[in-house]
Amino acid sequence: MSIDPADWLAALATGTLPADPPPYDAVLVPAPFERRFAALVIDALLILVAGGFLALVITMKVWAPWFGGGDFDGPEELNVLGDWTLSATWSAVALLYTLPELFGRPTLGKYMSGLRLLAPPAPVRRRRAMRWLLAYLPLVVTTGVLCAGAVHTASVGWERFNEYGWSPDGRLAVFVAALPILWIVGFLWAAGPRKQTLAERLSGTELIRILPPVAKQPRGFEVIPTARVA
Repeated sequence: MSIDPADWLAALATGTLPADPPPYDAVLVPAPFERRFAALVIDALLILVAGGFLALVITMKVWAPWFGGGDFDGPEELNVLGDWTLSATWSAVALLYTLPELFGRPTLGKYMSGLRLLAPPAPVRRRRAMRWLLAYLPLVVTTGVLCAGAVHTASVGWERFNEYGWSPDGRLAVFVAALPILWIVGFLWAAGPRKQTLAERLSGTELIRILPPVAKQPRGFEVIPTARVA
């Protein structure tokens, strides 16, 4: 809220000056890297703990009766299929957790850290979609690979598993583990002077921090630096 000094002088002259001045507008600043990191930690803990538990429940209550005959405990084929389905479900849950950003909404970690996504007026949807795809491309690819592995393992049949079956171990595990490196490089881009990740830079978007209005900030004496007078 902008305040006209003339209005304040008139209110002071008539004795109608309010006891508590109205708050100023919230200030938008580029998201500090430490705030991004705090949001990342919160989101990662939610995906690892809550997401992992949800993926385990879905795997045992949905996929196991469907594919594994009640559970994935038994022959090697069932164990491998259980690994595929659990990994694919966990990755899909993590991807679904990021979907609010596709519509301009923050994840819980960004919300708690006071961060919001800012995009130019036009074309907003395309820029948000581009930013989401670039930011989470490693997770999208990982989810696709794990889902393909689960479907393939379930469809080859147990008789042909030893010849055509896949395993989430070995070279594929190395490939999937290498994908987060691409995401880390893009995230560390925000430590630069522009304070934008690589995905935000390429999509023309920006993550901002919302500072609270002046009236909601902690009260106290404000220290104003001044030049030393000789």
